Amino acid sequence: MLRRAGKRAVPGTTPALSSLLGRKEMELGGRVLIADDEAPCRLIVARILKQAGYSCSCAQDAQGTLALLERDAFDLLITDLRMPGNTGLELVEQVKELADGVPVIVMTGFPSVETAVEAVHLPVVAYLVKPIRRRNLLQNVEKAMAWGRLRRATEEAARRTERCLAQLAELTRMLKSAHNAHALALDAGLDPRGA
Repeated sequence: MLRRAGKRAVPGTTPALSSLLGRKEMELGGRVLIADDEAPCRLIVARILKQAGYSCSCAQDAQGTLALLERDAFDLLITDLRMPGNTGLELVEQVKELADGVPVIVMTGFPSVETAVEAVHLPVVAYLVKPIRRRNLLQNVEKAMAWGRLRRATEEAARRTERCLAQLAELTRMLKSAHNAHALALDAGLDPRGA
């Protein structure tokens, strides 16, 4: 679903979600890294996504992709299976270690059951066969972006819960300490209020 934010389409978001997450990339639709050694495919995918409101960077090989991932933060990686430095899912495995949490869309002109099954165990949210139709690409990108937002929100909720639990444990310790001091004062026949 495309919603309008000013004059620019923002795929898969609502104003409330954008303000809740407070991410500048949400206003732009998200940051996508496109990795493909075939320039026409890479440029067409980038043009489609830019028209839909996404910010795109491109790499033509695995080494360039990893360098960009080390330097910048991305919301999504769209990668070809076969390109220099990558003959299968090696790049996706490295991305999992380097940029954990970044969803990946794999696109290939050489699909196989083996790579599709392997992809299930990696952060691959879609496995697309070239040539890719515009609508299919956009639907899968929107789904991947939603998955990434949900994962980040879940991780942030877990961090907040941990902080709250730590604060609660500290308050519990302080209350027990105060209770024990009060009980000792009563046992000694002292007025615990200090009077």
